[in-house]
Amino acid sequence: MKYLNDVIIADVKKNSFGTPLVSSIIQKGQKIGGGDIFCFINCDIILPKNFIEVIKICTNKCKKFLMIGHRHDLDWNKPIDFSKDNEVKKFWEYATTNWKKHGPWGIDYFVFNRGLYNSIPDFSIGRFRYDNWLVWKARRGNSTVIDASNDIIAIHQNHGYNTKNFSGESSVRNSPEALENLRLFGNAWNFGIHDSTMKIENKEIVKKNSKKEKQWYLYRLRR
Repeated sequence: MKYLNDVIIADVKKNSFGTPLVSSIIQKGQKIGGGDIFCFINCDIILPKNFIEVIKICTNKCKKFLMIGHRHDLDWNKPIDFSKDNEVKKFWEYATTNWKKHGPWGIDYFVFNRGLYNSIPDFSIGRFRYDNWLVWKARRGNSTVIDASNDIIAIHQNHGYNTKNFSGESSVRNSPEALENLRLFGNAWNFGIHDSTMKIENKEIVKKNSKKEKQWYLYRLRR
């Protein structure tokens, strides 16, 4: 199937509940994709126009990296025609005055080099923990982890958790699938965006060096 020249891959591996596995999604993406840079992103995210530009900043400076960033939660349930500049402009005008910045543990996009994730546990997508594992894995492999939050405003469309017989977020977190993700997470550290080693400021990659950032780094070292 094709839509806007994208290839839709339907034959990814799933768990016994029919939920796709993150490992299969990333492995198939790397197998089919011809480039060296890949992006794994949740489908409820709306990206700004400068997303590719920021990725190029990372590729020009780093040979091995993971780029992540905060999402910005927004109540929005209307369709957007991105081919119409006026409609897109109105959306971003509304978004910039109504979004709420999410905490550092909710990570919805990952840009990385081919081969960074050759081996991933069979996490079920949408059942938590796998995003934190992906950051931990990159840090453990000595990759440069870059926080792009200053340059990228990624909009997350707020939604409920009422699919597949769920009745809210707590029912998902306590589901057998989520508990299996927790088991697969094992002894990995619960890394978030604040565990990135670098950040982008004014289109430059710089080391995280503020007092707060240093304190968090030292806290991690003590654990």
